[in-house]
Amino acid sequence: MYHYRTATPTDANSLQQLLNTAFDRVNSPPIASTFFSNPNCYPLVVTHHNKVVGTASVHFIQKIDRLLAQIEDVAIVPEHQGKQLGKQLLHQLIAEAKARGAYKIILNTAPSTTPFYKKLGFEEAEVQMKIKL
Repeated sequence: MYHYRTATPTDANSLQQLLNTAFDRVNSPPIASTFFSNPNCYPLVVTHHNKVVGTASVHFIQKIDRLLAQIEDVAIVPEHQGKQLGKQLLHQLIAEAKARGAYKIILNTAPSTTPFYKKLGFEEAEVQMKIKL
């Protein structure tokens, strides 16, 4: 049985391992101590037998006249993929963004995962630009 809940500081090590594996990170910095208490962040985990097997978060950015939501770090351990866990996490994040009054939700993804997000109602829009710091 799977359980969905808000992430807590006790999940930090499990989340770090999950994200390192999911995004091929090596020697990534530890999760910021303020991450779990940040009111502009809504991090979720999904557990199976009390072990974190998935995560996703939505971050809120107050623009001049509107609230923007950005989904980050959607990851499910490989053994639990294909069981609708990511879909359920995203539905909860979308509901939270609506409840807080966000005018849109954005996210970045790899081309290979675009079909997953399209099934949830996301559409390709605009072009992302970045500078690595």
